[in-house]
Amino acid sequence: MNLLILEDNTKDMERLIRQIEAWKKETGHEVYIQKETAIQKDSYAMRGLLDIDAAMLDVETPGIDGMTFAKHLRKYNSRIDIAFISNRSECLLASQDVYACSIIVKPTNMKKIFDLLDFWWERSSYAKGRAILTLQRGAYAVDKYYTDDILYAQALSHAVEIVTCSGRQRYNTTLQSIMKRLPQGEFCRCQRSIVVNVRKIKGLQDKKAKEIQLTNGETLRVGPKYIDDVRAVLVALV
Repeated sequence: MNLLILEDNTKDMERLIRQIEAWKKETGHEVYIQKETAIQKDSYAMRGLLDIDAAMLDVETPGIDGMTFAKHLRKYNSRIDIAFISNRSECLLASQDVYACSIIVKPTNMKKIFDLLDFWWERSSYAKGRAILTLQRGAYAVDKYYTDDILYAQALSHAVEIVTCSGRQRYNTTLQSIMKRLPQGEFCRCQRSIVVNVRKIKGLQDKKAKEIQLTNGETLRVGPKYIDDVRAVLVALV
C-alpha cells in the first residue's frame, strides 16, 4: 500500500511513522510512505499522486491546507482512501464532502492507527487479490477500477469508454491497449469495438444469440464473428 502523510509537526510525523512501522511489523504487510510537510500549488503532490492508495492528512498545514488538498485528491484520484489527523472537531462535518473514512485526534493513538490500517488493508486490492486497471484522465487525473466492477469497454472515436454500474468515463487510449491490461479469461469481445466482462453477462437475449443481457439490465449486440466466443465463455461459467 502506498501511503501519503501530510504533517508539518516533526514530533507528530515521527509518532505516526513509529505507529505505522509497528503495524507493519505486527501484520507483515508492506506500506510505502511518502512524507510531505507542506503542499504548494506547483509541488509534485498537486499533480495527481497517481500511485497513492491512501492519505493521512493534517488539517492545518502550511501552503494548501489538508482539507483543500483532500478535495484535490478526491477530484484526481477516484480510489484513494482519506483520513484526517486533527484536534479540531469542526472538521468532522467538512470531512463528509471528500468522503473521508476517519478522523484521528492528536496525539494519535496506536490502536486507532492500527484499526484504520487494518480497515484500509482489508478493503484494498492487496488483501482481496482484485485486479486494478489504472487509467490517466486528462493531464493529471487518474482513475482506478477494480476490473471485476467493469461491465465493458467500448472503443469510440479516438477514445475508449469504460462502463460500470455507476457511470461511464472516456479515456484517450485504444481498446487494444485496454485489453492487454485486463485479466486474461475474464473479458471477451462481443463486437469489434466492445470487450465485455464475462461475469457480467446474464445470458443470451434470444436463440440466435444476437444480443447478450448484462447484470445491470443493459443489452449489447453480438457480432456474427464473436458469437461462438461468447457462447464458449458462457458455457465455461456454468
